[in-house]
Parts: sequence; C-alpha cells; structure tokens
Amino acid sequence: DPALDGSYVAVASRRGTVTLSGVVRSAEQLARVLQTAMAVAGVRHIDNALEVDNPAEMSGLVQGTR
Repeated sequence: DPALDGSYVAVASRRGTVTLSGVVRSAEQLARVLQTAMAVAGVRHIDNALEVDNPAEMSGLVQGTR
C-alpha cells in the first residue's frame, strides 16, 4: 500500500487477535493500518503496539479527542 511508505509493521495473529508492532510515520498511517487489520475476515481484536515516528502529531490528535 503506497500510503504506508516509510512505515514498518510486524503482524502476528492468533485465534482472532492480531498484534501490530513497529513504527508508522503519521497518525494517518496508524489509522490506515488499524482499518486494514480490522477489515480482515476473522479478526476480532487488535493489540496495537505501533509507535508513531512523529510524537508531536499524536499529541495533537490525543488532545483533540478529549
């Protein structure tokens, strides 16, 4: 997926639970990865251990959701 260029995502799954780890470059990439994982048949839960390479961007996102 070209929208995920510059990111590194490791995926592990077991019994409907998907664990995502690695680094994405933006909040948009994080959302894209999560949406893609949830769209896979059989996925019931996601353990998100992804980090955003630009913490300032996530800080603004978190503040905006309060």
